[in-house]
Amino acid sequence: MATQSGGPNLSDLRAKLGIKEEPAQPAAPAGQPSGEDAEASADAEVEPAASSAHHHVEDYANAVEEEHPVEVAAPKPDFDVNAVDPSLSAPKGSNLGVIVAVAACLIVGLLLGSVASSTRSKNKLYNQQIEEAKGLMSTVEQSVTGLNALNGTLSSISLESFTGEFDEALAAAFAENRPVLEPAVLSSARVLMSWHENIGASLLAFSTNSKVLEGLVERHMESTRNDAATIRSEISGAEDNRNFGIVFDSTAQARAYEAYNENPTESPYMPPRGFKVTYDNLTIETRGEGDSAQQVYSVTNAAGQAIDVRFYELIAVSREQFAEQVTTETALSRYQARAREIVGNVERLAGQGAALLTTLDEVATRKSRFAL
Repeated sequence: MATQSGGPNLSDLRAKLGIKEEPAQPAAPAGQPSGEDAEASADAEVEPAASSAHHHVEDYANAVEEEHPVEVAAPKPDFDVNAVDPSLSAPKGSNLGVIVAVAACLIVGLLLGSVASSTRSKNKLYNQQIEEAKGLMSTVEQSVTGLNALNGTLSSISLESFTGEFDEALAAAFAENRPVLEPAVLSSARVLMSWHENIGASLLAFSTNSKVLEGLVERHMESTRNDAATIRSEISGAEDNRNFGIVFDSTAQARAYEAYNENPTESPYMPPRGFKVTYDNLTIETRGEGDSAQQVYSVTNAAGQAIDVRFYELIAVSREQFAEQVTTETALSRYQARAREIVGNVERLAGQGAALLTTLDEVATRKSRFAL
């Protein structure tokens, strides 16, 4: 069916829009147009009217636009990134490099201040060590001087005898120039003992050992007073160089022997009693004249009296047979052991003190460092 001149072709439109053609409708009754003819007829009737209205709208819009042109603004975003509060903006002429430089200067200043503060603190500690070393020098030097003097005195005294010289030297040393470093003195050198690697341990050792020595001396003096009499007795026996002998009555011995020979049952033999004597030498001397003259030894009895005995009535006895064989500790051996221990401690402590003085002098003679 032919379309109205100038109107659209429905078949072409359906093809362009991808609409499938519907199957052919059955023939319309006589006097009525078929389906396509009816649609074409309807389109022909509607199109002129729609086209006419469309042309009227366009003509009006064009006339309005020519008389009152309308400007359409571009759409704005919800937030304008360039719309910044002027109060928050950097001042005119600001420079990021200047800001960075100022910040760097501040940081460097803080670092330098920290370093300077740390240096001042270290210098103060350093100077404090010097002052504390100077304060200790005189006290330690006094102790070391006393120890050196005591060491020289004790080393010259023999411990084999008990003369009291050793104990007198000890008493004088601890009374006049007491060689002891009291722990309380160390409280004035806390920085020196805490920060110096050698002096702290040396001061503690010297102070402790000097107190130990003082305790040894006190116990020795007390024990010596308690054992003095026993020691002198032991020394007296050890220094006794006299000779010993036994004297018996030869006349009484002869009578006892004769009685035994005559009647052993009634007169059993009983040896005569003897007594101990001492003598310095055996020189026969003659007492009396003529028939009454006798040859005798001069000896000393147990009571300390000098007596004469007939030379053939003395039997010599070795000293070891009378002296007590001592195999245990004695008061004298205890005394000697205590004294030797004290001498050894004095000698060692004097050496420790000398080394400590050298170290203290090295610190005390340092130059002070600048510290505000």
